[in-house]
Amino acid sequence: MNKKIFIIAMTLLTFTGISYAGDIPVKVTPNSVITTASKKGSVSEGDYVDFRVIEDTGYLKKDDLITGMVTKIEDNGFNGKSAEVLIENFHFKNKKIKGYIYLKGSSHKKLAEFTEYNLSEAPSFIRGGEVIARPDECDFILYLEN
Repeated sequence: MNKKIFIIAMTLLTFTGISYAGDIPVKVTPNSVITTASKKGSVSEGDYVDFRVIEDTGYLKKDDLITGMVTKIEDNGFNGKSAEVLIENFHFKNKKIKGYIYLKGSSHKKLAEFTEYNLSEAPSFIRGGEVIARPDECDFILYLEN
């Protein structure tokens, strides 16, 4: 009798955990380099960017492609202002995936501090860093709606 109850309880715990979970995290990496550094290969607002799934999760399998749209780009500038990219509106086939990816370039903070304290009279001609996200070097978390 106890063995039957134990088997039923384990079966219920195994198969109902995912169905009652809130959102299921999905680990992704860029499918190609995302950058603001080059004229030829840089992203623009409105571009679609593909991300590759790293691990099987829910109905997504490893190496499936999730597509997101670049919704905002801020170029880098002088005085250490770094470039920024915001990617939202993710989907896989006809299913929406929640989340956003925010990428920011380096601000060159130490160099900017050095020039601020040592060359305080001179204007800051230090440009902020560009956004560069390479496949398999960066990974992000998005969420499947349950």
